[in-house]
Amino acid sequence: MLPELKRVGNMNGGPLAQLVYSQQLCPSVTGPCTQTVQILNWDTLIGAFTPLNDVPIDATNANKIKISDVDGDGILEISLIYQPTPDASAGPPRPYTVVWDWNGKKYVRALVQLSAPIYRIHEAYDADWAFEQGNFSAALKLYDKVRNDPNLLPWLDPNEPTTLRAYAQFRKLLAYAALRQTHNATDALATIQNENPPGSPAEGWAELASAFMDAYQKFRGLHKVCGAALGFLSARPDVLATMNNYGYINHTYTPAEICPF
Repeated sequence: MLPELKRVGNMNGGPLAQLVYSQQLCPSVTGPCTQTVQILNWDTLIGAFTPLNDVPIDATNANKIKISDVDGDGILEISLIYQPTPDASAGPPRPYTVVWDWNGKKYVRALVQLSAPIYRIHEAYDADWAFEQGNFSAALKLYDKVRNDPNLLPWLDPNEPTTLRAYAQFRKLLAYAALRQTHNATDALATIQNENPPGSPAEGWAELASAFMDAYQKFRGLHKVCGAALGFLSARPDVLATMNNYGYINHTYTPAEICPF
């Protein structure tokens, strides 16, 4: 399709103006269409436009393309704003923005900004991210939100509140173990066991927590402890499956992510 002009003017603080346009490409009448954005700079040596982005900026499915100074540094960034439509097969949607910024030589994909969580599973993802960064104090607070925030929405599984509450408690136990707070880890185990007795929807997470703490008391080294936990998960794939029923646009967990030491 014909290009759509987005801007003509200086983007990166240099001496020349740039030209920014988007363009849709539809290979066939029935096939999916793609959309790209290009930033062109006038090259006085060759007398032609050359791209300031090494690879085309993929804007497929973006609801809005915005050009503005996001970080107030005097350089204009390109923001691609995505607002996915709720779809049972895709899973719970979470709006996000991809920002392309000037690095002094070219425009690069610099940042992905996620909207604040609306669904409980997305709060769990944020807590996991803090955990993976080693920010256990922040992770503990976010896991508490997963467990207790009444404003977070469920998806389709009627057992989700119980399951995610148990998952968050298990991850709190891991965080306490990483912080060498054995007393708090023991209390976390008691909580998950009391909340998820045998026969309840999330009993597997309580059993996993028990397997972890049994190994923790025996080995202390978290690498060996996680080995025991992963052995449990290999025998009980149904436990992990409860975290992987949120559609293709959401995260799919591996056993190693559940106990990542």
